[in-house]
Amino acid sequence: MNTLEFYEHLGHTRTVSSRCASAPREFGMLRAIGLSGRQLREMLTLESVLLALTGAVAGTILGLVYGVLAVRSILAVRPSPS
Repeated sequence: MNTLEFYEHLGHTRTVSSRCASAPREFGMLRAIGLSGRQLREMLTLESVLLALTGAVAGTILGLVYGVLAVRSILAVRPSPS
């Protein structure tokens, strides 16, 4: 694992742990203002699906762009004449 990957994983871990720490308070506030348990589950499901779809689309687009660039750079390398 290189340094960039380490910091990326560290940032992701901190984000997830921060979200998990603040979630119960947010859920409690939503329940206090009248959200039912079912509505809360539906909201969380929708949030998760939208987050997953956004990540999948962004990852696919970036993967295609980087893939095309990698193939072009490989094909651009020509052996030097002997």
